[in-house]
Amino acid sequence: SKLVSLKNNSDRLINLGLTATGVLFLWMLSCYIYFHVRIMKRIDELGSSAMLPSGESQKSYGPHQDGDELDSVALSINNLSNSLKAEVAKSDSMTKKIEGLNSDISMEKHYSMQLLKNIVPEPLSERLRDGSLHAFDAYAQASIFMLKIMNIRQLFTNIGAHQCIEIMGDLFDGLDELSVQYNVQKIKTAGDCYIAATGLPISDPLHCQHMAEFAIKAREITGKISEKYSVNIDVQIALHTGKVIAGVVGKKMLSFDVWGDAVEACRGYLETAP
Repeated sequence: SKLVSLKNNSDRLINLGLTATGVLFLWMLSCYIYFHVRIMKRIDELGSSAMLPSGESQKSYGPHQDGDELDSVALSINNLSNSLKAEVAKSDSMTKKIEGLNSDISMEKHYSMQLLKNIVPEPLSERLRDGSLHAFDAYAQASIFMLKIMNIRQLFTNIGAHQCIEIMGDLFDGLDELSVQYNVQKIKTAGDCYIAATGLPISDPLHCQHMAEFAIKAREITGKISEKYSVNIDVQIALHTGKVIAGVVGKKMLSFDVWGDAVEACRGYLETAP
């Protein structure tokens, strides 16, 4: 809607410019006509005075006539000048409004890009911004991490849904902060499961090592959250390495995801865990 408004305002600015040009042309035309009439009238006066007897040349031409005509033309020119100034003022005001709209649009665009980068890694977000309907890549070597809260139903029963969600939020926030330290790419959260990967979207020759270190620290964070809320948070962690495909598909509710044997193996480990 802001782009449509900007186009309408631009059209109005063009129309104002055309109007101002027209007023200026009329003013110049009026000046030309005025001076042309005066010159021609003066020529007629001189011709008439040369043909009349001495002392009679001024009878038909009093100074008040020229003065009245000059006042009328001056008034017209002044009105045209005021109209032109008013149109210029409107044009300046419209220009400022357009500049304000451009600033708002730039801010909205920046906010949208930041939001997209929080959902999709930057290399893929650039492709989505350029108009790609789907953005995904294959990776020959990547490590997958999945953490699942195994006793989530028991926690809901014992401490209630509100506090249970608060605990899960603290745990996942801690994993988000930890992912930055170990070059881990968060994929998504799915209910009580946290999914992440290394080696994508940027290749990492140490992706296995980074993922193992991340998993160890994830255990430590879980223990700290358990102590903080005086509850037992039972988590299961699964890791696997292999070929994966990562990216975004679909048009609505964009979600970054991973697919492949490594992903299915991780999911299988969680489902078969004791």
